[in-house]
Amino acid sequence: MKKVFLLVISLLTGLCVFGQNKLVHADLDKIISFSLPNESSRLAPGKVRMSGSIENKVPENAVTASLGEMYIQLTGVTGIVDADYLEKRQKGITDLANSLGVKADYQFQTKSINNYKVLILRDTTNTVIGKYQFFCLPNDQKSVVSGVIEYPYNNKAEAKIELDKLLASIKFK
Repeated sequence: MKKVFLLVISLLTGLCVFGQNKLVHADLDKIISFSLPNESSRLAPGKVRMSGSIENKVPENAVTASLGEMYIQLTGVTGIVDADYLEKRQKGITDLANSLGVKADYQFQTKSINNYKVLILRDTTNTVIGKYQFFCLPNDQKSVVSGVIEYPYNNKAEAKIELDKLLASIKFK
């Protein structure tokens, strides 16, 4: 139940932010270049994948890959983005969890990589499935790339390494 609830929170915060900024989904190839891990396998849109006990369908506009028991997913949107987008995103996630009475354990980090800012969220609420979410905002503020890495909780170190490699590979066009 907690997993479903956290998934709903993620989706609602995404919808709230999209509604405010009139962002539209776009092909990642038009926004960024990036590298997935060599050993990963891309999943076709519509394919069902398991995350713990939750079934998820791979969205049409997302790049999704599996790396062992780890899943990596990226999506992109274009449009005019507020300069404080990442701060609003962090506040929105925290406020939504608080308003719904969820005792969530989030760790946030904001940093700059390759001429873009990134907000990284590590969700440590679930002790079975770990999750990193990230939101990348380029300096021109005309797009956002977001992603998630889900992993077995005991593979946290490996997931962090893959997250760092993926973020370092992202180059906005």
